[in-house]
Amino acid sequence: MNKVPTKNAMAGSKPVQNPTKNWFLTNAGRRFTLGAAVVAGATTFCMHYIPNTFLLDKYKQFYQMFRGVSEVEVEPYIAKLGEEVMDKLGYHRNDKQLYRYFTAYGFDALHLGSTFSKYGVLIGVPSNFYFKSKADIEYNNITVQGEPIKQKATPEDKDQLLDSLILSDKAKQFALGVQIYEANTAEIFNQSVAPSASIVAYYALSTHFNQKLNGYARPVSYRAFMYTMLGAFVTGMYYCLRDVSTHTMEKQADRKVAKLGLEHAEGGVEYYSKILQRNKVLRRVMGSKGESLFTVSGDVESLVFTPHVPITQRLIEVTKAPEKSSKRLSPLFMDSKTEEVQSEMKKLNK
Repeated sequence: MNKVPTKNAMAGSKPVQNPTKNWFLTNAGRRFTLGAAVVAGATTFCMHYIPNTFLLDKYKQFYQMFRGVSEVEVEPYIAKLGEEVMDKLGYHRNDKQLYRYFTAYGFDALHLGSTFSKYGVLIGVPSNFYFKSKADIEYNNITVQGEPIKQKATPEDKDQLLDSLILSDKAKQFALGVQIYEANTAEIFNQSVAPSASIVAYYALSTHFNQKLNGYARPVSYRAFMYTMLGAFVTGMYYCLRDVSTHTMEKQADRKVAKLGLEHAEGGVEYYSKILQRNKVLRRVMGSKGESLFTVSGDVESLVFTPHVPITQRLIEVTKAPEKSSKRLSPLFMDSKTEEVQSEMKKLNK
């Protein structure tokens, strides 16, 4: 008959090791972690790159505007405005063929894809680019927070909102030119590589400090704190570098298009002034929600990071563009303080 081990015998025996305890500290665990970091980095790269290349036409459906079950077609003169800008930018005929247009939801122009890809570029044209006058706008169909805007807007708000949606051809051409220029940069690669590189950098830094500080031999709480600090650092660096890259590209695009001619600079002033005017109306109409989305000046509200250059800064940039280029361009560019620019800036300062 087997004897039951005594208490002392049980106390003197060695505890059974948990085979899963600290598995991530073993060679196999570290190889797994490295593989996971590489897979995560590759996944984040593909999440941005593939929709803008291989799946570009599918990706467009997220932004495509429909009327019923049919796509809203692009007005023929839009392509003409875009081609005129490309001519002034010095684009080759083969480059022009990479650009296509579609009608996008919302009231802001956008672009998908890149000229660095054989799949080309899709320029999203907002529907208000087709409006010739306030009579063309279906005001009763404009909704804010799921409710018709007419239920919240005053007559003055209505008038200012409708006015902000009507753009001249030079304002439309400026907006298209900015999107055309941005699509001809390495933005798609920067936005694809940055998050994946951040993940790999986080893994590399974690491994380095674990080895340097003997972190593998320290308590789990120590490593958890270190990982948290490194994660916050890498995340902050990613967003800072992303914002710097985007801001640089947007400012270059504004300056490049505004310097093409005085009418383009004036178009830029009109375009950004109308955006600010629209945002101010939405801020008032949307109440507390609007105050959390837009500043008093009409910029998009941001807490820490700023994904895009504030509209007020872009307005100032295009206003100064003719002045900066006056020595290189025609005499028509010499006076950047045209009556139209002055008028728009006075409206902004009110």
